[in-house]
Amino acid sequence: MTATSLPDDGYDAVTGNQVTMLYYSSDSRAVVYTGGFYNSNPYEYDRLGQAKDYVEASDNAIGIVFKAGNLNPGQSVTFSYFTGVAPDSSVADLVKQIGNQSGGGSPDVLRKLQELANTFLDPVNGVFRQISGLASTALDVIGDLGPASVASRLASGALGAFSLVTSAIDYSEGIKEQENGRWLSGGLTTAAGLLGIAGFGGAVVGGAVGFAAGAGIAAGVAAAAPVLVPLAVGAAAIGGAAWLVHTFTPW
Repeated sequence: MTATSLPDDGYDAVTGNQVTMLYYSSDSRAVVYTGGFYNSNPYEYDRLGQAKDYVEASDNAIGIVFKAGNLNPGQSVTFSYFTGVAPDSSVADLVKQIGNQSGGGSPDVLRKLQELANTFLDPVNGVFRQISGLASTALDVIGDLGPASVASRLASGALGAFSLVTSAIDYSEGIKEQENGRWLSGGLTTAAGLLGIAGFGGAVVGGAVGFAAGAGIAAGVAAAAPVLVPLAVGAAAIGGAAWLVHTFTPW
């Protein structure tokens, strides 16, 4: 967005140039406009519908607003833009310099990559750190109770039914999140739901095989523990990761 002084005004008479002021951002959430000098409602200027290459001759302000979307309590987002002033003949070179300074003209992409890296690699609250903690806790429980005991408890009637229902809900919610543009948290939630459903199915198959063989349902489920326990741990870890991504990122 640029605003350029008129030809033959006082500045042009002294310098021999028109002067241009500009706002520049390659952030896809940015909206630029020209309008009044007192702009108290940013939503009003998002609705002006000024298309690319819109031009008007007037004594008005120029502005830039960013669409942050819906934010959770305490959540913040970062926007980047540049303001510049230059003779009109130098504006193209100035924009080129800004593009080079901001990383090849794609700060939006770089920002998203940085946020994604922070989401996963932060040593305190990063997804990988949280998954590691969940997995460590699950393994401690398995070590204390034994894999067969854990698998048997996971497959008990009430708990098994609850697990199936919550896994189905996770799967459905993950699909909805992906449809609403939250591809990462939605994909993780869907994956956690599928693992939970697979674990329930594995317990049913194990119990049925044990019953058919005459060893009993509990024995069949216990025999399937090497498969069921990793599925349960994986579902819990991925579900935790999905919650973190949903809570702390827009994805």
